[in-house]
Amino acid sequence: MNTFFTVFSLLFLLQNTDIDSSGNPQDTVNNNIPANQPGKTSGTTDATSTTLEYKRVSSPVSPAVKTKQPVSTSTDDTSSEQNKSTVETAADPSPEQNKTTEKQTEKSDKEDKSIFSNFGFGSYGRVNFGSNFDGEPIYPVNITTHGPRLEESTYLELDLYYLYNPVKSIKTKTVTTLALKNSLFHYNAQWDASIAVRNLYLQVQQENFPHLYLWAGSRMYRGDDIYLLDYWPLDNLNTLGAGIWYDKKPLRGGLHIGTNRVLGQYQYQEMQVSDPFIGARTITTMNRQRTIASFKLEYWKKLKNSIGFKVKGYTEFHLLPSGTYNALESQEEQIDFPNEQGYVAGAQIGIWDFHPHSFLNIFARYGKGLGAYGEFSQPLGLGWSQDYDTNYSVEGAQDLVLAFSANFVVPKRFGLMAGGYYRYFKDADNSNYDWDDGTEMVFSVRPHLWIPELTGNNFALAGEISWQHSSRNGLYPDTQTSLSPSVWKFSLIPTWISGFNTYSRPAIRLVYTMAMLNEDARKLYHENDWRVSRKVEHFIGIQAEWWFNSSTYQ
Repeated sequence: MNTFFTVFSLLFLLQNTDIDSSGNPQDTVNNNIPANQPGKTSGTTDATSTTLEYKRVSSPVSPAVKTKQPVSTSTDDTSSEQNKSTVETAADPSPEQNKTTEKQTEKSDKEDKSIFSNFGFGSYGRVNFGSNFDGEPIYPVNITTHGPRLEESTYLELDLYYLYNPVKSIKTKTVTTLALKNSLFHYNAQWDASIAVRNLYLQVQQENFPHLYLWAGSRMYRGDDIYLLDYWPLDNLNTLGAGIWYDKKPLRGGLHIGTNRVLGQYQYQEMQVSDPFIGARTITTMNRQRTIASFKLEYWKKLKNSIGFKVKGYTEFHLLPSGTYNALESQEEQIDFPNEQGYVAGAQIGIWDFHPHSFLNIFARYGKGLGAYGEFSQPLGLGWSQDYDTNYSVEGAQDLVLAFSANFVVPKRFGLMAGGYYRYFKDADNSNYDWDDGTEMVFSVRPHLWIPELTGNNFALAGEISWQHSSRNGLYPDTQTSLSPSVWKFSLIPTWISGFNTYSRPAIRLVYTMAMLNEDARKLYHENDWRVSRKVEHFIGIQAEWWFNSSTYQ
């Protein structure tokens, strides 16, 4: 609960602030332009643009202050009128006092501006609730690793920024992001929450090198995403490390090195041992940190009065030291894990502004060995059988992803979001015909229609169609049969939205979804799961989604 009190205290300090992307603090009393109207845009989290507006209300200085005068001890007749126990007077401030008061007030104002204008607050959040036709809560109906996001649960990120110049030639920015998963007291009556720190890092920029940034800490280190699938197909690292970032048109890129040690049988193990004083105690018997280095370089250019384009290259290198699982057990139960290596290589091509608010991104990514698994993946825990070779190595694992994300807007009339990917994965064992190996595909489109003459500027009739398919090389372990599961989804989404762009936020949606599962998809449920007999699922619910000055969506 202390975390909550800390967050709420900071939010209370910032309640009269607002982000201004123009880079200049503004008095919110005189700034009457709504954030979603021309002339004012939401802020970004770039190091050079996070600023704040502030509003300070101070009590006026009274022109007359009643004071008590001390008793005079003088024997001079001229002061005899002052020889009273107390004398109440209305003391009008002198011109010198007025000047002093004005200077103090001005200094106080400047101090307040310096403190509050350097604070930044942002957020990404979604709230989702509803039911199926049997009165059960909404749940995802997905058979791929990254399925359509309409059934995603409630989630919140709170971003806190502070800009500070310790000396004139150095600019620093701290970024703190707290994330809260789906745990709402008003729903489950449990006074509890799942909280994670998603960002906690410091960024430094020196005046002599204005295009170079250094950072260190824990952060989400990401590129472009496929919004409809909530998926970053190329560069998406959760890292504890440090890096350097260069940004000067037409080039930008970065080098980073970080580490993790995921709690699980592949990297970490504890065992109890006897102790002559306390009977037993726990010691660490395996403690393997994974080191990940990444490099990205992007060339981007905006043609004059025309489209923009970019080409991006990306690579990762993974290292993991050796270790012994069940190190204190008998030799027969021990597993000696070798040193592991791996890499990722990928590229992205993007174009934008071929139409207002429109873009197209195409991604390709290939991972080998340890790089075929995400930074949080545990190779021994994937699938129903071990997925390493006879030497307990994962050097033979492969992962290939081809993906795209697109948006097209006809101003004030129509918008279309689209995204999808194809993925091939093979683990490191010697079998080419097991359930762990195979392919998956997913595709989703979400059109929006605005009719401002009938429904106003902030209502869009939207819908979504998606398809998922999975094909495995081996037999499904529960039934020892070959399966080819697929799912179609059709959604109707009347939406209140704050602008004419499909990415305008905030937004409130009424969502109806019909999910159609083929027989093989239903076999993925356990035989005693009541959902195994449902050919069609119906969901209806309400969603709210927002982002502003967010470290996740900019």
